[in-house]
Amino acid sequence: MENGGVYGLVGQSGSGKSTLLRCINGLIAYDDGSLTVDGVEVSSLSGKSLLEFRKNIGMIFQNFSLLNRLDIYDNIALPMRCWGYSKNDIDARVNELLEMVHLSEKKNSFPRELSGGQKQRVAIARALALNPHILLCDEATSALDPSIAETIMELLIEINKRLGITVIVVTHQFSIVKRYCEKVFILERGVIAASGKCSDVFSYPPESLLAIMGEKDKMLLPETGKNIHIMMPYNDRSSGLISEMCSDAEISCSLLSAEQERFCDGILFSLFINVSAQDYPKAAKYLNDRLISWKTEGRNE
Repeated sequence: MENGGVYGLVGQSGSGKSTLLRCINGLIAYDDGSLTVDGVEVSSLSGKSLLEFRKNIGMIFQNFSLLNRLDIYDNIALPMRCWGYSKNDIDARVNELLEMVHLSEKKNSFPRELSGGQKQRVAIARALALNPHILLCDEATSALDPSIAETIMELLIEINKRLGITVIVVTHQFSIVKRYCEKVFILERGVIAASGKCSDVFSYPPESLLAIMGEKDKMLLPETGKNIHIMMPYNDRSSGLISEMCSDAEISCSLLSAEQERFCDGILFSLFINVSAQDYPKAAKYLNDRLISWKTEGRNE
C-alpha cells in the first residue's frame, strides 16, 4: 500500500480481517511472517517504542467505543490527556477536530444525546487526536443506515485529502468499497488471495470474491453460445456499442444485462452479451481492435 491512499479489506467472516488490523497497530502479536508499517517491522517493537508506534495509528469501530460518562469534548481529548498534552494544546486540537467533523455545536453533549452518525464522527475525531499517519476503520459504517454510511465515508475521504492520511476500511458493504476505495484486498483464511484496483477486481471477480458474494449475486448465463462480459468507461457512446458492433462486424447477439457502476475513479458501463460460437471470433476481434476490456463468462459451447 502507498501512503495517503484509501484501501478496502474484504473477506468472509473469520477470514482474519479484524485480526490483521490489530496486527497492523501492534495490538496482536504474530509468530510467523513479516508486517512492515511506516518502514518498521511491527513484531520488532516493544515497550515504549511500541507505544510511540501506536500513537501514529488511529482506529474506529462499529460500536463507536465512546465513554458515556464523558461529554464529546472530553471523549476527543482523552488520548491527548493520556499522553500529557498541555491544556491549551488539547483545547486547540479538540476544537479543530470538532470543526473538521462538523460537530462544533455538540462539544458539551454526551454520547447518549447523539445519533449513530454523530457518534461515529466523534470517534473519528478522537482517532485523529494524536495526528496519526494511518486510520484503521473496522466495520465503521456497518451499524449505520446506508445514507449515513455514505456521509461518514465522504467525511473520511475529505479527511484523507486534507491530511494525506492512509485509510484502511474493513467492511462487508461492497458498495462502500467500490465507491470510495482506490484498491481492494481480499482476505481468505488469513492470506491475501487477490488485490487490485476496485474497478478491475469487481468487474471481473476472482474466485475469492465470488466466494464472498455467494450464489445470489451470480448472474444466470446461457449454457449455449459464448457469453461475453464487457467493461468500459461510461460515456455518451457506451449504450450504442452493441448495435454498432452487430452492424460493423455483421453479427447477431443477445443483450443479457447492462448497468452502470460507480467506482472512486469514475463510472463503468457493464454489459453481458451472448453470441454464437460462429460469430464469437468476429466479436472478439471487434472488441480487441477498439481496446475494449472483455472476457468470456460461464459455460460456453
